[in-house]
Amino acid sequence: MFHQENVNDWEPLKQGKFLKIIKRKLCADKEDILLCLRTFPLMVYSLSLKLKQYEELTNEYC
Repeated sequence: MFHQENVNDWEPLKQGKFLKIIKRKLCADKEDILLCLRTFPLMVYSLSLKLKQYEELTNEYC
């Protein structure tokens, strides 16, 4: 079908549905961030233990 150049033929967004999708996405991102923040101290502690073990091993041979 042919249209004039400046005709807006986009379907308008349904505000309610659009906002629900955005809110769901933001909540999912928030949960991912909180999970990372909860596990971060454990990862740092684990890394520090591994570094300490590595230092102990290397000190024996140096």
